[in-house]
Amino acid sequence: MSTAYCMIVVGIIFTIMYILMEKYMKVRIGLKPEEYSKQERKYDELKN
Repeated sequence: MSTAYCMIVVGIIFTIMYILMEKYMKVRIGLKPEEYSKQERKYDELKN
């Protein structure tokens, strides 16, 4: 297999991995501040 074909295959694999990770992370990160539990927000006041 030539280098060009290997780079195309690697690019396709990483693109598929990126899409799958994006779908996995979409529901797990980026909550609104009011959606976090009190335990997770207990140090917010220290930022000010």
